[in-house]
Amino acid sequence: MRARSRRARGRLDLGRMWSLRPMLAALLLVGLAATGGRAAEVQVGPEGDWGGAVAGAAAGTTVVFSIGRYAKNCSVEGVAVASGVTLLGSAGAAATVLDCGGAGRHFTIGSGASVRIEGLTLAGGAAAGGNQSEGGCLLASGDGAVLAVADCVFTECSAATLGGAIALREGAQLNISRSNLTHNSAGVGGGAISATDAVIVISEVVATLNQVCSQPAPSPFGSSKLFSCIRGFALPAPRHLLVGSARMVQHLCSRPCLQHAAS
Repeated sequence: MRARSRRARGRLDLGRMWSLRPMLAALLLVGLAATGGRAAEVQVGPEGDWGGAVAGAAAGTTVVFSIGRYAKNCSVEGVAVASGVTLLGSAGAAATVLDCGGAGRHFTIGSGASVRIEGLTLAGGAAAGGNQSEGGCLLASGDGAVLAVADCVFTECSAATLGGAIALREGAQLNISRSNLTHNSAGVGGGAISATDAVIVISEVVATLNQVCSQPAPSPFGSSKLFSCIRGFALPAPRHLLVGSARMVQHLCSRPCLQHAAS
C-alpha cells in the first residue's frame, strides 16, 4: 500500500500543473528580468549565409558578424532588415568587411522599422539603376524608418542617381556617428549620403573623396547636387540636416566615378 502511495506521489499531477500556468508564467518573466531580458543573438561567419541570417532575424535579435571579409549574399534590392534588429561587427569595422563587389545593395530598411548597424565596413555596394538606383550600401525609405549607424565605414559604393553610400527618402531618419564615408559616388547627387523628405543627424562623421559623376567641378555655394560633390551630402528640399561635431573634408572630385554593371 505504501509502495503504491509513493508511486502515486512520484507521478506528475498534470491537472495541478495546468492550474499553475499563471504562476509559472510569472516566474518566467521574473527570470527574464533577472537576466536583463537579453535578446536573441545570432552568430555568422564569412563562409555562412549572412544574408539569410539577417533576413530571418526577428525583432530584438542581434546578428553578430565575426572577424573576416564577407563576399557574397548581396542582392539588387538589398537584404530587408526587420525592426528591432541590430547588426554588429564583433571586432569593429576594420576587422569585419561586407563587400558586395558591385553585385547589389547591402541592406534595405522599410517604413516603421528601427535598425542599428555598428562596427561594420560596408564596401562595394551598388544601386545600379532602374527602380533600384538610390543608396549603394543602404536604403531607408518610408515614415518611421529609423536607421542608427555607429563606428562604421562606407567605401567604394555607388548609386546610379542618389546616395552613393546611403539614401533616405519619404520620412526616413538617419542617426550616424563616429563613422567614415570615403570613395563613394552617385550619378546625380549625394556622393556619400542623399536625403529626400528625410532627416539626418550627424556626429563625429568624416566624409572624404565622395563624388557626383554629373558634377565634375566643386562649388562652395552650389546647389544641393554640387554641395554633395564637395561635402559628400545631398539634401534636396525639403530637407533637414542636424550636425553635431561633424568634419566634412573638401575634395576636388578628381577620381573617376565608380561604375558597377547591373547584375
